[in-house]
Amino acid sequence: WAESAPAHHAHSYLMRKQIQAHGAHQLHDKLLIPLYDSEGVMHNLQTIAPDGTKRFLLGGRKRGLFYPLGRTTGKPKHIYIAEGFATAASLYEAYGLPVLVAFDAGNLLSVTAAYRLRHPATPIQLCADNDRDSLVNTGLIKAKEVQSKIAGVDLLIPHFSADAPVGLTDFNDLIIWTRSMEATL
Repeated sequence: WAESAPAHHAHSYLMRKQIQAHGAHQLHDKLLIPLYDSEGVMHNLQTIAPDGTKRFLLGGRKRGLFYPLGRTTGKPKHIYIAEGFATAASLYEAYGLPVLVAFDAGNLLSVTAAYRLRHPATPIQLCADNDRDSLVNTGLIKAKEVQSKIAGVDLLIPHFSADAPVGLTDFNDLIIWTRSMEATL
């Protein structure tokens, strides 16, 4: 992290996902996304290669850690929680409300629980991935599990038209797909 610089807006991953860097850094050709705990202490990094390959530092902690976009402390009126950085960035850019990146479906419960503990009255919108291209829709299953275990969590699910490619699964995909359809009109 200390050797990196703020991410360049022309990084191929950011361009392909049609999002801004939102505080991400870059080291050589990889984006660096820090993972923080509720106290604001960085514990790990996610790297994102230009082709979208994501990795965490070997042996680093992930459970309950997140990356915040927007003001997530104090008394936010509302917060979104999403699996990935691109999805969170798309939501933040669309709504201007704070978003936490949980990094994957398996981390949604611990991130939501940690946030709920510190902010018991803040409404939470869990923005599930809709892994409709898989035999098991992990994104939706894990999001519904969170909703059943933590009070005050609403669930948002991206819905795609019948003509949308089956590989589209999250809100970033939905926003890009919608933009491409509007551009062809």
